[in-house]
Amino acid sequence: MVSLKLQDGDLVMNNGELAIIDEQADVAQSLRIILGTRRGEWFLNPDFGIDSSILHQKSWAAEDVEEVIRAGLYQDERIVSVEAIDQSIGRASRQLTISFTALMTNGEQVRSEVEVSAG
Repeated sequence: MVSLKLQDGDLVMNNGELAIIDEQADVAQSLRIILGTRRGEWFLNPDFGIDSSILHQKSWAAEDVEEVIRAGLYQDERIVSVEAIDQSIGRASRQLTISFTALMTNGEQVRSEVEVSAG
């Protein structure tokens, strides 16, 4: 299965053609979109995305943030297990960097990283 490649929400072009990606890259792209979307932000599916309200608190527990991230990753039906989640906060920039590894239904691992506004 192939999908269209997106960058910052826009379609990517290669030599005048729409860029396509394979299933593993599509899953990684989908997960980055889920983690970068606040729940309720997309009016067509108000349950899509993560509950980022925890990130806007003055302080939060890493375990609580991991739970929110894990719930977001499981929104993609192609994910059967989440194997690793790493998170780091840039205090000055108020950016949360999330790195994750998950297992897909086809047995392949998908790894990616996304930055989420925490301010």
